[in-house]
Amino acid sequence: MLSGIHVNSNYSKNSGARLVLYFIMHTVLQLG
Repeated sequence: MLSGIHVNSNYSKNSGARLVLYFIMHTVLQLG
């Protein structure tokens, strides 16, 4: 369980960058 939380916190950093990418792609799709 502890290792799972540790990985989750590390994954959270990548998730933030991915969220921004998805948001930009979604906006571009709406504009297009």
